[in-house]
Amino acid sequence: MVKLGIIGTGIIAHEHIKATQQIPGVHIVALSNRTLGKAIDVARTYGIDERNVFGDYHAMLASVKLDGAIICLANHLHEESAIACANVDVPVLLEKPMAQDSEACKRINALFEATKTKLMIGHTQRYNPLYVATKRIIDSKELGKLIMVKDSIHYHYFWEGRPAWFLDDSKCGGGILMNYGVHTLDRVCYLTGQPINTIFAHVDWEQPAVAVDSGYQIMALMGNDISMTMTCTGYSNPFVNATEFIFSKGIVRVTLRDNVIEPKGVWIGSNEHDFKQIPVEDDNSYRLQLVDFLKYLNDETPSPIDGAYGQRIVELVERSYQSHKEQRSVEV
Repeated sequence: MVKLGIIGTGIIAHEHIKATQQIPGVHIVALSNRTLGKAIDVARTYGIDERNVFGDYHAMLASVKLDGAIICLANHLHEESAIACANVDVPVLLEKPMAQDSEACKRINALFEATKTKLMIGHTQRYNPLYVATKRIIDSKELGKLIMVKDSIHYHYFWEGRPAWFLDDSKCGGGILMNYGVHTLDRVCYLTGQPINTIFAHVDWEQPAVAVDSGYQIMALMGNDISMTMTCTGYSNPFVNATEFIFSKGIVRVTLRDNVIEPKGVWIGSNEHDFKQIPVEDDNSYRLQLVDFLKYLNDETPSPIDGAYGQRIVELVERSYQSHKEQRSVEV
């Protein structure tokens, strides 16, 4: 049996717990959350032994023998909690972004390398079955050369009840660009297989009485002469979450959420035919991510998303803020 612990029992922790329930032999055996009552409620919901519920993750790490820990805390707490795990040789699946800034990422990487502790960064969206199917199409080169990518996210980010740390720059490292931008940056870099080399960004702060940024538009030049744009607003509905890949012989469009314009799915159009929706295998991104983490724990693969990559994604966010501030393109 693989015994995992959860550090932080917020919204995302539920997704990780549900994923373990879909994999035989994998169990969440311990939980920690600074609000102990919240962790107890989660334990009761999923049938986790309340004797292994803690208000302090240091106590959990000292008391329960774990094969790995999943960290689901606020961004500014990623560093100290990951370091606590590395100091007792507990492998970590660390929710994105890796940390609230690249300097914290560097410190995490240095310790995990020194202690030889395993680390995987949780960039979950690349495991979305729609993107898994898209990756196969891109890699097949059936539509010719990939020329450009367009990514759009529009969502009412500042919904009532959003945890306060998301709106505190000292705790999140940035607003919607740090939280959602890392999703786009990861899915674009991973799916294309190319790095981002140059960034030109405009970031805005349009949400009244909120200190963190609420929208951005970024143009980037990638390897293999691919151009990319990413647009995101946090004050606008209806919800849009889509990525479009333009090739020399066709287009692939991925829509992650149904709307009245188009349903959720992967659509392919080419010089020979209009857009057609392709079948996509039904699966859960958190389950697929956990399967990869387990392979890593069992020494079947290197880290699927290592700390160096997690740090680079955070650095891309920082270069975007720099580009906005200096009103110029920035080399990465």
